[in-house]
Amino acid sequence: MADLVEALKQKFFDADGEPLVGGKLYAFQAGTTTPLVTYANQDESTENEHPIILDANGEADVWVGPNAYKFVLTDADDAVLWTVDNVSHLSPESISTLMLQDRSVTTIKLALDAVETENIKDLEVTTGKLAAGAVTTAKITDANVTTAKIADLNVTAAKLAANAVETAKILDANVTAAKLAANAVETAKILDANVTTGKLADLAVTDAKCATRSITAVKLATAFGAQSFTASSTTSSTFTTIATAVATFTDTASNRPLQFFVRPAYAGTANYFSPPPSSTAGAYMQVRIRISGTTVALWEFGPLSGTAARIPMSICNTIDQSSGSIGSNTYTLEVASSNNSSTVAWTAGVFIVTQL
Repeated sequence: MADLVEALKQKFFDADGEPLVGGKLYAFQAGTTTPLVTYANQDESTENEHPIILDANGEADVWVGPNAYKFVLTDADDAVLWTVDNVSHLSPESISTLMLQDRSVTTIKLALDAVETENIKDLEVTTGKLAAGAVTTAKITDANVTTAKIADLNVTAAKLAANAVETAKILDANVTAAKLAANAVETAKILDANVTTGKLADLAVTDAKCATRSITAVKLATAFGAQSFTASSTTSSTFTTIATAVATFTDTASNRPLQFFVRPAYAGTANYFSPPPSSTAGAYMQVRIRISGTTVALWEFGPLSGTAARIPMSICNTIDQSSGSIGSNTYTLEVASSNNSSTVAWTAGVFIVTQL
């Protein structure tokens, strides 16, 4: 719906409809006779005289600040023509918490793309001021929700629409731990591959901020690789690939090596590698990591005493960049038995590749 344009230049007339040449416009604080400044330009760099003297066309440039005014118009001889009280204008950053009644900002009050950074004072939009469900995606201009605009702990899972978190919507390093309520980050809230390193402030992602099992490999950008694998076993001496991760690393700094993790699929369960028992002479379990077909790490487990010998699934290994790790690569986790008659087994887990 179109709006009526404001007067581009203020023009005043006398009782006969003629331009009010030399007329005077007085500006006061609303309800008082205390003068209140007005401006000759929008950037408020030039203040008007008090009173404002109208020119030969009965015109004047009158810009007001975020205050309530009383205007009194007189002729050149100070005869009052009219008085208008409680005149106000809302400019960027003029709406503060104190000016809003609790729950008064509802969806119907906001035009599409109405909420922009310049219209909101930092930390002035609090939970108490918003009606339930008032802020929808369509009401917010892209890239205008910044850290300073959000009160601590006010981003909860219920406030985020499914797939609402996109890289383009977040200023770098503006997601901090203080802004996220406990369990606010759920898988359904994040578009695949849209969590990048640049978007997270240091130490922002803590245990309490993430719902259980919500950060999955597909949600992370390619500067991080991860792949889950299922429980299985083999008797083959030929290596079997149980997990493949694809990632791209571009930082060639010598203090940024790669790190590999093999971890349980989730906490609270018994996750392990099971090499052959000691009764199988000379048999052992082999686990290796390869980068685009080149072996960069190899472990041999067993044999161990007992028929149910187990090694906890907890591997961490670091390599430098001389192993051809920079660029886009495929990282594989592979398992084999030392001979074709001994069974080796493993439970469900996850294979992770990252750059320190």
